[in-house]
Amino acid sequence: MKGKITISRQSSNFDDPTPIHIGIEDVNSCIEFLEVSMSLEDFATAITGQGRIDCNIETRGLDKIGSKREHKTIIIDAGKYQVEKDDAIKLVAPFEDDGWIARVEDLQNPHNLGKGGYRVLFERWVR
Repeated sequence: MKGKITISRQSSNFDDPTPIHIGIEDVNSCIEFLEVSMSLEDFATAITGQGRIDCNIETRGLDKIGSKREHKTIIIDAGKYQVEKDDAIKLVAPFEDDGWIARVEDLQNPHNLGKGGYRVLFERWVR
């Protein structure tokens, strides 16, 4: 399985006890399924050869790992400029078949409004 790794250091005015973030992404599904966060000191200890260093681990999207992410855009005419969330859910429902999931917030973003309606992204993961 092909993947990508990102190592970043969060910098802000707040005291973050775990500013180092390491993310692992599955290339096929485009999901960052593992995020590791740790202190700067623990990160330095780990990269200089000591093992079994404490860290925080967060996982997500494990059921989609190894699947291929597909996406498509559908123009949906909402009939109005401002779309409430409940209305948006009803408008995308007829298009959410065969595993497709709409990004409902696209119907609430006026930047997605163009000729014919709102551009809404749909995605699914296929094995």
